[in-house]
Amino acid sequence: LPPNMFYTLPNLQELYIGGNQISGPIPPSITNASILTELDIGGNHFMGQVPRLGKLQDLQYLSLTFNNLGDNSSNDLEFLESLTNCSKLQILVISYNNFGGHLPNSLGNLSTQLSELYLGGNQISGEIPEELGNLLIGLILLTMENNNIGGIIPTTFGMFQKMQLLDLSANKLLGEIGAFVGNLSQLFYLAMGANMFERNIPPSIGNCQMLQYLNLSQNNLIGTIPIEIFNLSSLTNSLDLSQNSLSGSILEEVGNLKNLNWLGMYENHLSGDIPGTIGECIMLEYLYLDGNSLQGNIPSSLASLKSLRYLDLSRNRLSGSIPNVLQNIFVLEYLNVSFNMLDGEVPTEGVFR
Repeated sequence: LPPNMFYTLPNLQELYIGGNQISGPIPPSITNASILTELDIGGNHFMGQVPRLGKLQDLQYLSLTFNNLGDNSSNDLEFLESLTNCSKLQILVISYNNFGGHLPNSLGNLSTQLSELYLGGNQISGEIPEELGNLLIGLILLTMENNNIGGIIPTTFGMFQKMQLLDLSANKLLGEIGAFVGNLSQLFYLAMGANMFERNIPPSIGNCQMLQYLNLSQNNLIGTIPIEIFNLSSLTNSLDLSQNSLSGSILEEVGNLKNLNWLGMYENHLSGDIPGTIGECIMLEYLYLDGNSLQGNIPSSLASLKSLRYLDLSRNRLSGSIPNVLQNIFVLEYLNVSFNMLDGEVPTEGVFR
């Protein structure tokens, strides 16, 4: 963009140039377009530092996503402090760039009207500032996935009572998933996978009665799976508890997840039988229970899962034969029962033909 282009555009209110091949820096003259309300430069090849945008006091929507902004240095996020002057800001998107450094405490001083904050896919490190939870109580969406953020989740997150989507996955967060999660009763999407969370899954998660997607995989969680999770009949998209150190059995209440599409509990320390009630999860397309210590027979009730496409029961201690009724799941594409103690004949009809 021409460096001086905004000197002649003092009345510009909206600028959308996303999804092009524009490169180079953001012109510093942009602050002259002082009545801008919406600015979207996402999906280009912009690079360099973001100018301080505090003069754009009417700004409501700012998207810088999918560029090459920042150079993974400690001062990359200094421009965020200037945005505290933008008291009308509602949506801020800086995801998928090359921003480094720590999240500034001033993040908590952003507009009280801010409802969506996208920070994912950068090189951000350090801890989540407590101030974020103190002041941004109007947030309905917060994404920080795919960064290098460490430390614990501040307990002030319990104040996000309007939060609907929270994605903290693929970071270096540790400690326990606090009971505060139960305060986020409006959540429909919660992703905390690929971190270093420890201890038990908090039963208070059962308060999130609108949850459709829950991913706690690839952590160091221990203990049993709380019955409250199996009572979340709202779960429709995905429940992923895989690659932890969870123990105990799969409760019969798993049958309450009647509308769930994807269920993963693989690579834990689960034992006991596979409950027959799993056949009541009639919308399941993907079921992964591999890499546990499950025993007993493969339940014939799995034949009730008429939409089942992927079934992996491998690396367990299952015995008995493969139920003939699995022949009647006509959409089955993938079946893995290897490394068990099965015997008898393999079925020969239906998908086994």
